[in-house]
Amino acid sequence: MLDKFFEMKGVIAAGVFSPTDGSLLMFKGDMDRKKAADVAKMCYRNTKLFAKQAEKLQEITEMTWTPLKGWAFSAGDYSICIIDQFGVFVKTAQSNFDDIFIAMRMISEYKFDIKLLSKR
Repeated sequence: MLDKFFEMKGVIAAGVFSPTDGSLLMFKGDMDRKKAADVAKMCYRNTKLFAKQAEKLQEITEMTWTPLKGWAFSAGDYSICIIDQFGVFVKTAQSNFDDIFIAMRMISEYKFDIKLLSKR
């Protein structure tokens, strides 16, 4: 499943984190597993933060901001893109974010049982 992301230009790592505790469930890419696990926890915490921000934006603007679908962060030469529990690291200058978010949305909507991943 993660192999699909590497067909897109600029992707250097991809993973899936647990929606309940942020543990790393799947990973592939140019990063050691310990670092990937730390990033997964960070992405889990940021996702929870963005979900709260979406709720607040909805309250303030009276516009539909929930449920949170995803987020992106870009700094230096790299960006991280998150949809649900899926994440990819990309080289910003080489990436097409439209393609990345479309692919991530398609994969996340596949609706596989994420609980089965944690049993591996």
